[in-house]
Amino acid sequence: MQSEQGNENNKFQELYKHIDKLLKEKERVIVVIEGGSASGKTTLAEELNQRYHCNIFHMDDFFLRPAQRTQERLEEPGGNVDRERFYEEVVIPLSKGGIINYSRFDCSTLSLLPPQK
Repeated sequence: MQSEQGNENNKFQELYKHIDKLLKEKERVIVVIEGGSASGKTTLAEELNQRYHCNIFHMDDFFLRPAQRTQERLEEPGGNVDRERFYEEVVIPLSKGGIINYSRFDCSTLSLLPPQK
């Protein structure tokens, strides 16, 4: 019987093989990691960063600002995320091969920090 750590490493190896295969065919691969709180998203992102030296974008950086937080919006799946800002500041520049310059949301001040590259 394999340990839980061994199973996790096997899952990572399968993912790495798939990404490596895609990278032979494409210049860029976008990986989206979805999961609940404490499910290992950040750990996996760090593993991918160490292996591929890639950019990591955390959706926590794109939480809604207070003025955007309507009951209707918060009832939507993923409604606490400013997906419009994420699209404008990350997805569009990424798709064009441009420089990504975005502002992180600061939960302690409920405001956007100065832009970072």
